[in-house]
Amino acid sequence: MKFLIKLHRLSVERIDVKMKRKYVDKYKAKNGFTCLSEQSTSELITHVADLVSMKDTDDKAVEFDNLIYGLMLAQLEGKKTSLDLKMQPFQRHLHY
Repeated sequence: MKFLIKLHRLSVERIDVKMKRKYVDKYKAKNGFTCLSEQSTSELITHVADLVSMKDTDDKAVEFDNLIYGLMLAQLEGKKTSLDLKMQPFQRHLHY
């Protein structure tokens, strides 16, 4: 029962929740837990459980951490991020 309450309280503004939104919405639905198949159980364990069992209650801190990790990962993979695109006009003025 606590799991369902935590699931329904998940903020869709959190980046980690946005990334797994289709699973969160699926199991937030009224009939999401009516009949759980092996696949449903696997989805819950793989995609949803880690979202609701987080001990950290500061959603903004978690969202910030996920943003920074995402930027770091994009930089490691050589991908452009929205932050890079926003900073492009100013980069010629920056001296490293």
